[in-house]
Amino acid sequence: MGKPLKMLARTTDDMFGLTEATTSSTPTLTGDKLVHYRNHLFPLHTGERLDSLVSSIQSKGILTPILVRLLPAGGDYYDEETYEILSGHNRFEAGKLAGLTEFPVYIKEDVSDEDAELIVLEANIEQRSMDELPLSVQIPIVSAYYHANKRQGKRNDLINKIDTDPAELEEPAETDPNNNPLSSMTAKTIRQLVRLAELSEDWYYLLDAYQVDKKGLPINAGVELSHIGIYGQDIIYDRVDCHKIAHITYKQAIALRELSADYNDGKSLPISLVDDILLGISDKSPKPKAIKVTFQPDAFKSFFEEEPTEAEMEKTIQEALKYYLRHIKPTETEALVDPNQVFFDEV
Repeated sequence: MGKPLKMLARTTDDMFGLTEATTSSTPTLTGDKLVHYRNHLFPLHTGERLDSLVSSIQSKGILTPILVRLLPAGGDYYDEETYEILSGHNRFEAGKLAGLTEFPVYIKEDVSDEDAELIVLEANIEQRSMDELPLSVQIPIVSAYYHANKRQGKRNDLINKIDTDPAELEEPAETDPNNNPLSSMTAKTIRQLVRLAELSEDWYYLLDAYQVDKKGLPINAGVELSHIGIYGQDIIYDRVDCHKIAHITYKQAIALRELSADYNDGKSLPISLVDDILLGISDKSPKPKAIKVTFQPDAFKSFFEEEPTEAEMEKTIQEALKYYLRHIKPTETEALVDPNQVFFDEV
């Protein structure tokens, strides 16, 4: 297993200058003025964890203010002045269950949508153990964090490490310890999760299943499938669902990726060949058969001003066939014969 990225976890106090505890001077807002962040990717507490937080708030109140940003009235989102929660979604929900009508807040003004996204991601990643979250939740969170930083030109030490040579990804990144809340992950893991965001969400339940009992879709297999176009992914997933397949191996994923590359990035995948791979009938991507044509060179030399080489003659004939099939005789032949797969043996 690779080493985690070197960093020290920051507290929310360090990140946003919050006081250590709610005091009598802490401003409050009524619950009807507060709304959850609209693109909140983190699941809220349920069950015992929620019950425990409710009990704590009932006895001690909300000890750390809820971090919010002001959304002025008449803006892009709300007609009335509203405060969007950036950190403290669980405290807000548990507080309502505990009977609170007013909530201690720390208000940040003039926060852009881009900055709000990073604040929400960093604050919530810092407060969670990412390892406890299913992959279906980790993937959009890590991908959003990576792309948000890349768009804004921030955390370049981390971004450069993730984008580096794959052979180096197991090594710890030499990053500013205050710059990366993903302290439990290697650069390789982050890169894989970012890549998995290109996978159709239909596959996520198989990724989660593998995380639990090693039956489902391994991360490295999911990465292979993510390189297939969305149409090809849908075709393959339909066959997985049709056959009730519970596990896909890395080897099968490689074969499916290779097969898709041979069929227009998966848009025209033959179902029979997909089934052969998924059902274990074949563990390789079958290659289209090349058509071999034998001819007498003298029959073609009259078309060349000078004595052609074998390579020059083959190239010219292939180009002529391509033009003929595509422009002079556009028939179903073109769909059956790929001119790039026509080869010639000189005798």
